Amino acid sequence: AFLSSKEVEHLRNLHLAKVISILVAVLGLLVMGPLSLAQNNISTAIGSFAYGTLAVFAAIYTFIKKDLLGFNIVTIFVTYFLIIQYMITGGNEGFGLTWVLIFSLLYLYMLNTKFFVCLVIANLLVIAIGFFSPLNKYIYDGWNFSYKIRFTLVLLVESVLAISFKLATNHTDKNRDEIFMDLMDLQKTLQDKVKTRTEQLLYEKRHSEKFMIELSMSLAATIDAKDKYTSGHSKRVAEYSKEIAKRLGKSETEQEHIYLIALLHDIGKIDIPDEI
Repeated sequence: AFLSSKEVEHLRNLHLAKVISILVAVLGLLVMGPLSLAQNNISTAIGSFAYGTLAVFAAIYTFIKKDLLGFNIVTIFVTYFLIIQYMITGGNEGFGLTWVLIFSLLYLYMLNTKFFVCLVIANLLVIAIGFFSPLNKYIYDGWNFSYKIRFTLVLLVESVLAISFKLATNHTDKNRDEIFMDLMDLQKTLQDKVKTRTEQLLYEKRHSEKFMIELSMSLAATIDAKDKYTSGHSKRVAEYSKEIAKRLGKSETEQEHIYLIALLHDIGKIDIPDEI
């Protein structure tokens, strides 16, 4: 059975959401959180435990509801919560910010194309505003101007690639839908043609059978007309033969064949001269 691109995308995104939610939960609660605490990095630990816990809820919601609403809400909230937190606190000298921006593209990829593009652009704007606007005074002061430029350029390239890949995938899905619809139209056309031709063949078959019966009846009448003492003999023989075939368990088709054969059993009389 064929699935439309929307159905395929939904199933694919459900599986991805489950896998990513579980991985993020493990990373946040069992890896990044404890590691940050061990390094006495409280802000990163809080962020890690926060997104790990939310990822658990996202995974549970996705498994139970079988839709992406909860996952998308958690993803968007966690993304911007962590971006703002890491921009203010530094997040392991930029590692936290880089990590969350890279992984956020994986989360956001499961949104529809327009929403995905808008949020990727929003990521860029948030970073640009934080780095290069008067709000810069609230940003972690351990990053110099060169780092901010390089980070923004890397994010820009990453975002362009992500958007390009998303648009290409969307185009592929649309093509798949068009092929699917063409196949369905072709299937329907073939079914209609087969149905029409079958009806024509059945009509021709019934017409041929009717013609054969009428021809046989005419020949039988001609045979019986040769001898007034045996008038109706051919028809009686045919009826008896058909009844015998019926009682012997022959099919209706075989009964009809035997009826026609018996109807013409005296066909040789047609060539006998009248005086004889």
